[in-house]
Amino acid sequence: MKYGFRETVVLLATLFSTAAMAETWHADPISGCGVHDESDPKTRIVASWSGGCDEKGHASGEGVLSWIEDGQLLEESGLTLEAARLYEKAHGLAPDYEAAHLGYDAHDYQHFIRYTRAPKVLVWLANDSLAADDLRMQAENFHLSYHQHANTSSGQHQSSGMRGALETVAALPGAGFAFGRGESWGFDCALAAYALGDDAWRARKLPWFRLLGRLVADGQGACTGFLQAQVVAQFAQGRYRGRQAIEESIAQNMLQGLRQTVFRDFDHPRSDLVRGVLERSLHASVSDMAWFPGETAPWVRTGIGPADPSAPVWCSPGQMPADAYVAAHERFQNASSLAYGYELTGNPLFLEKARLLTGALDLLSTVQDHGLENLENRAALIALAQHLFSGQP
Repeated sequence: MKYGFRETVVLLATLFSTAAMAETWHADPISGCGVHDESDPKTRIVASWSGGCDEKGHASGEGVLSWIEDGQLLEESGLTLEAARLYEKAHGLAPDYEAAHLGYDAHDYQHFIRYTRAPKVLVWLANDSLAADDLRMQAENFHLSYHQHANTSSGQHQSSGMRGALETVAALPGAGFAFGRGESWGFDCALAAYALGDDAWRARKLPWFRLLGRLVADGQGACTGFLQAQVVAQFAQGRYRGRQAIEESIAQNMLQGLRQTVFRDFDHPRSDLVRGVLERSLHASVSDMAWFPGETAPWVRTGIGPADPSAPVWCSPGQMPADAYVAAHERFQNASSLAYGYELTGNPLFLEKARLLTGALDLLSTVQDHGLENLENRAALIALAQHLFSGQP
């Protein structure tokens, strides 16, 4: 017997309201839902249905229908993961590694670099084409997550996306906004893909990068230079908007990449725009609101204003409440930011802070003596120290 496709991906309840006649019903072995078979019936046929049942126990509503004979999939009206799992469970085909595989968590954008660093290294060292394709795919995935468009036909959108950020900044410009490591690692991947991409792919992504430049320029704290402003329950029990030092450093690294990879020698006005944002952010990171006087490193987290987003942000340390910081030093992620600060501004304050951070006056020997330890976060400072103090060009 030859079976044709009986249903589309979306099956309506009316499909199964046929008149009572000589008929055969196949019960899904998992859900028990009955599926009507108008063709020549076979007792060995099994129907797998991913949707629900009506009051009579018949398959109803939306779902995917699979026809199976002797353990073999005959036909399917739109394969979905759910239908595949139903088929798999019905016939004991689950792989023995499934539980272990499902025990792994997906990479979120907060820690996206843990995934993207491997393909970036493979492309850089070996010109690996599969790694380049992987970076491009991940860049596209991030673009699907962070864009200026609505997520539904009725205009709704996710508050954590780019459209939400654009609306927040339009309503409250110059106050900081929800922009940290998740957004920055996503754009970091997209910038790597842009560096490797062809002209057509670059042209499609260029408006997105230009919009990013405008977003951070409009959203950056006008009186402080801080980019991030988020209420986090773990910080001061959610009483303040705050920024985290490592997230600011990750954003600064991304902005340096945006300026160098996309706009430099191509779009001078936007290159200057992003450079201005970056310089203000870097100065904020060594200001008394982030790096308290007398401390050898900045605090891991500091407040920038009351939790109420409509309330003005603080513009000086004197406005900060006594508990608006976490008394722990950040020394891991910010070394390269100090190098960027000196390179862009020539301000010796950044070198002074680098010496405080490393605990040594001989900056060159200190950064080189640590070898490969935390190299990815110290690379720019090592390069700057070599350039300034070893005579290397």
